[in-house]
Amino acid sequence: MLLGRWEGGLGFGAGYESGSKPGGAGLRDSWTDAYLQFPHWFLVLLLAVPPAMSAVGWLRRRHRRRLLGTDARPCPTCGYDLRATPNRCPECGHLPPGRADPLTA
Repeated sequence: MLLGRWEGGLGFGAGYESGSKPGGAGLRDSWTDAYLQFPHWFLVLLLAVPPAMSAVGWLRRRHRRRLLGTDARPCPTCGYDLRATPNRCPECGHLPPGRADPLTA
């Protein structure tokens, strides 16, 4: 039986174990087991990151809306305030959806 094991700090580890046993008709069945081990707090931390990032993004958008006011229309490309120039973004030149290009029309 072969046994390999690694144990890191904070409860992390990995290992494998392999061996063989007699099978029917003179054959031998071999097997290998591998495992990873990690502490529960690591799984909780890993699963908590996406909701936390989503909450931070929501708070940033809410803060921006409060600073700019309710009639604010930020450019979807660069975030520039389009209240003064609703036809085209002066920062990046992006046309808002549903607007025709005044230069080619």
